[in-house]
Amino acid sequence: MPQCLPYAIDSGLGKGDSVPYPVTDEVEHIEANKQVAQAAAEEERQRRMDEVRCLESESAIVREINIEYAIAAMETERTRRVSQHNLASVHNELLREKSKKEVHQLVEEERGRRMSQGNLAAVHDEIHREQAKQVAVMQMEQERSRRMSEGMIAQVHTELLRVQSKRAVVEAMEAERTHRMSQDAIAEVHTHLLRRNSIDKVVELAEHERSRRVQELGDQVVANQSLRLAGQAAAVEAAESERRRRLSSIEHVTTMAGISAVEGSVAPVDMKKEEEVASMDMSAPVVAMSYPDLPVASATPDVEQKALHDLTVALADVVPLPTNSNHNDDDVSKLQRIRLLRFLRGHKGNVEVAAAKYRANLVVRQEHNLDTIRDNILLGHIMTELDFPHNDKIRRYVPVVAAYDVQDDQHNVFVFEKLGAVDVHGLVVNVSDAEWLAFTLHELEFRSLALDRRSLEQGRLVRFTVLRDLDGFSLARLTRPALARLQRTVALASTCYPEYIHKSVFINTPVHSPFGLSTSTTSM
Repeated sequence: MPQCLPYAIDSGLGKGDSVPYPVTDEVEHIEANKQVAQAAAEEERQRRMDEVRCLESESAIVREINIEYAIAAMETERTRRVSQHNLASVHNELLREKSKKEVHQLVEEERGRRMSQGNLAAVHDEIHREQAKQVAVMQMEQERSRRMSEGMIAQVHTELLRVQSKRAVVEAMEAERTHRMSQDAIAEVHTHLLRRNSIDKVVELAEHERSRRVQELGDQVVANQSLRLAGQAAAVEAAESERRRRLSSIEHVTTMAGISAVEGSVAPVDMKKEEEVASMDMSAPVVAMSYPDLPVASATPDVEQKALHDLTVALADVVPLPTNSNHNDDDVSKLQRIRLLRFLRGHKGNVEVAAAKYRANLVVRQEHNLDTIRDNILLGHIMTELDFPHNDKIRRYVPVVAAYDVQDDQHNVFVFEKLGAVDVHGLVVNVSDAEWLAFTLHELEFRSLALDRRSLEQGRLVRFTVLRDLDGFSLARLTRPALARLQRTVALASTCYPEYIHKSVFINTPVHSPFGLSTSTTSM
């Protein structure tokens, strides 16, 4: 390669006679170096792009692995919660059975102790009586011997001793009887007072329930009377049409008999007998229809059977008709009939109103996907209230407990609400309307299904008895957003879940409370 000199210095040349720069060979060398540099830069860029692609693919793989780990962790946590709940249920059941056994054992021990005390007292009295008899016999023998020796004085003395001993025995027995009677009387008075208090409470509750049911029965009797009149009119019209049809059939038979008599192949028809048969058929009583049995007990089973059948017929396009063999229906069908019965009783037995309200309920259920929530509950995806969406977040502000193992004598379940402890501000600020709606939908559907299942088990319509503690409650804490949310919840519950509240009992009620001076209020 020729030497390329950057400068050509010639001492003999002037300033304007310098050699031009760069020379041709050096330009080519520079171009070659530029191409090499560009190729190296392109390689470096390609290498960095490959590294970026590798990093992105590795990040995607790591992300997928993390997602799989998260899914596995969530499934493990759900399984753990379910197992914890099952263990808690089993533990509670074991404790309950153990406490029952201990109570039975204590009762049996107390009964044995009382029987042993009674036996000991009886034995002691018998021994004392025998001893008294022996003493009396000995005294009588001594007195007889003295009487034989001393005469009338000994006889009088013996008689006095006998009277005194009898009086002492009688006084001792009377004192013991008085003592026992006083103890029994005290226990009986205490028991009577307790029984009287419980009877007064039960009578008060029964009187409220009786007045409500009398009102419902009166309305239902009026509705049934109108339905019965309409059915009788329809039966009379059907009987008249059947009579006309039979008369036309008799005329036809008479004509055919005349033709056959001319030909000599058929015997003449007895018209009088045919008319008697027709009159007997017309006078035959109309056989009453048989309706499917009610899923729960009823005060007026015949009326409610017919009303429930009419309601099912009115909703035939949305509810399947039940069969006469009710024992072959599956649980879902029975639960459906219990829900229809709640709508019927919640609207005083009016079939038309109950059908309209049930159709409105179906619209709301479709709007909020309540059937999907119900299917998840039936399939076991939601087993307890801990599985409700946003349950941990909402329960911090709304302390409410539904005690399904605490019930009254009518098997109604108790719900405890401490309204004074509700954090209204925290609930409105930290819980959105969508979160509250999702939680409310799951809670209402879960509770309604639990009550329907319990009704199917107990054979009577089970409802809630709500105990609301107003200690610390004030209307000044309620805001417009909280009231709007409460109104939406109440509207949803009244539309889709009638006859689920037996009564609401308010305790610790302030004197100037809007709930009044009464401590209990029966709803619906």
